[in-house]
Amino acid sequence: MVIRNVPAVVRVPYFVAASDPENYYYSLLLQYVSFRNESELIVDYDTARDSFLAMESDLRSTNARLEIFRERDRQLENAFNQIHAFEILNQEAQQENFEEELEMPEQHMTDNEFLYARRAMHVGQMDAFLFITRSISEQLNNQSDERLRLFITSNAGTGKTFLFNLLKNQVNRCYGKQVVKVCALTGVAARLVGGSTLHSTLKLPVQKDGRIVQMPILTGNYLRLMRQQWQHTEFLFIDEISMVPYEMLCMVDSRLKQLKNNELLFGGINICVFGDLMQLPPGARKSSV
Repeated sequence: MVIRNVPAVVRVPYFVAASDPENYYYSLLLQYVSFRNESELIVDYDTARDSFLAMESDLRSTNARLEIFRERDRQLENAFNQIHAFEILNQEAQQENFEEELEMPEQHMTDNEFLYARRAMHVGQMDAFLFITRSISEQLNNQSDERLRLFITSNAGTGKTFLFNLLKNQVNRCYGKQVVKVCALTGVAARLVGGSTLHSTLKLPVQKDGRIVQMPILTGNYLRLMRQQWQHTEFLFIDEISMVPYEMLCMVDSRLKQLKNNELLFGGINICVFGDLMQLPPGARKSSV
């Protein structure tokens, strides 16, 4: 056996699961599965994806013992999450009845928490869940250029926050990475959903003497840094939309166009707003006279 004297770095091509799933999962098999002959990798399966999914339990248990390969573990986790996130589109929506009162799931849910919460949805929540998942699938597979402009509402105490956090987790799982930014108008509302205020996230101006002032344009290095922060963002979730005045929504649209360098509505990203318009009206704009 020849021993290499100079260390070598393993280089692999980059594939995207949504646009080239066969090469994507085949490259993962090559990296993480031991074999003597490459033909062994998918000999018992029709596709590389099926072979990869069949080895899920073995790969997970192996990676649990290798802390030095945390990045590898994250890559596998994202790959499995992407597979499972879209499985619901191929299943009939079978609803189980849960008599116990549901608690709000953790904002970053484990697989078990996610599956439990998914089973606990009522019919209306399941409709929204499937609608968003189907839209993401179409966008990732270049079947649609349409972006979501979705308003989700219900009466107080009917599970809006529960659904909010479940949808946030599902969107991130579908993309295999963090693509959702979460905002609300006030700090209290933002903390409840694990987000931040619209003002801080998008660098919007605060009101002065009750009046909404003109939004400053970002420039130079500050703009470059902000664009980097929003580079991978595909969804903006806004909670308590009833508190957000029209003028601020216009600012959100303008700022996103600048940050995404895209003149489409809201910079070409998906917008999901949540709230009950019968609860709180938007802040009244004071007359300038």
